[in-house]
Amino acid sequence: MIGFVRPFWSYNILATESWLTSMSEQGFQLADFNSRTRRFYFVKAFHSQPSIYRISYAKQNVLPPALIKDGWQEVIHKGKWHILQHEQSNEIATYPEREGVIRRNKRLMYLFTTLLIYFSFALLPHVFMFMLFIATGEFNVSIVGNAFVVMDGMMVPVLLWVYACYSLVKLNKANKQLLFGKEKGIYKLRRKSYKKQANFSRGKLAWKYAPDRLEAWLENMALAGNELIAVSRFGARFYFRRTKPKHIRYCVDYQNHLDDAYFDLHRQAGWTLLYSQTGFLDKWSIWAKVYEQGEAVPQLYDDEGHKLKHARRVTITHVAFLIPAILVYVYIFRDFALYNGVTFKLLVFGIIIIQFAAFFIQSSLYYKRMKKKVERY
Repeated sequence: MIGFVRPFWSYNILATESWLTSMSEQGFQLADFNSRTRRFYFVKAFHSQPSIYRISYAKQNVLPPALIKDGWQEVIHKGKWHILQHEQSNEIATYPEREGVIRRNKRLMYLFTTLLIYFSFALLPHVFMFMLFIATGEFNVSIVGNAFVVMDGMMVPVLLWVYACYSLVKLNKANKQLLFGKEKGIYKLRRKSYKKQANFSRGKLAWKYAPDRLEAWLENMALAGNELIAVSRFGARFYFRRTKPKHIRYCVDYQNHLDDAYFDLHRQAGWTLLYSQTGFLDKWSIWAKVYEQGEAVPQLYDDEGHKLKHARRVTITHVAFLIPAILVYVYIFRDFALYNGVTFKLLVFGIIIIQFAAFFIQSSLYYKRMKKKVERY
């Protein structure tokens, strides 16, 4: 029996499944797994048929009958982790569900996001002090106590910050692959090809705090003969092609959960996807649909109540981040003002507070506008 340690195996389930399958093709069958030490144990199996593996995360202890009927068997069960094996002796019709893994990844992402925000705020004053040193060449700091202890105390949050960043990137990438890997590839190819066809582009920052304003701007651009054909990766630049004036309805949509079914549903209804951002906190899509003058204006969602819920969800998401950030920076601003007077750092903190406050007002006004709009119907 041989063992291999894979410390971050659960951060990329698809890669772990491929690795287990490749080990099977080399004649090594999975025999055991220690979830605490992250070690996988294999035995050499002579004259065995190569198997494929799937990993699921669920409470149930019994394998669903449909999977058993299709030839799947459970080889490892540790806690909520289930590792299933299929010998590929016949065509596979059903596969284990991924929802449990996706939900677990999301919970971990929320945890690491909280840690990332906390340690980012804790480290930010040190970052600004370093930037100030680079800009002015002056760095007057007095260390009280053992300097090595102080440095060790700073290294711990730095390492935790790096670990949180790494975990967020890996988990977010894994969920994208599990949810809509096919759609993401199609969209990426489309964005690259259409950007080359654009006649001009325009920058648009912070539009997520007032998506209805962005919709109105894009529709006015289309009426002026400038049709949106692509958006940059991070949504900061919009690419247009000059055409004859058109009536185009644009809808900016935010969702907590996205998968291939979401894109297929709207595409089958005649909508064209122009932008999709599938980050952990930002899951935005921009849809477009051409209509003739005199026709009813297309709507991505017909239910007015759903539109108000959508606006509330967008506002709550932004406010949940902005209010703590504003409070932290106000506290830092006050301390700097009391003990250091007016300095460059104080000015930077003041600008950040004003910018965050502006975002907060924009997001709140967006919800207020949508509420009035829904109440008119």
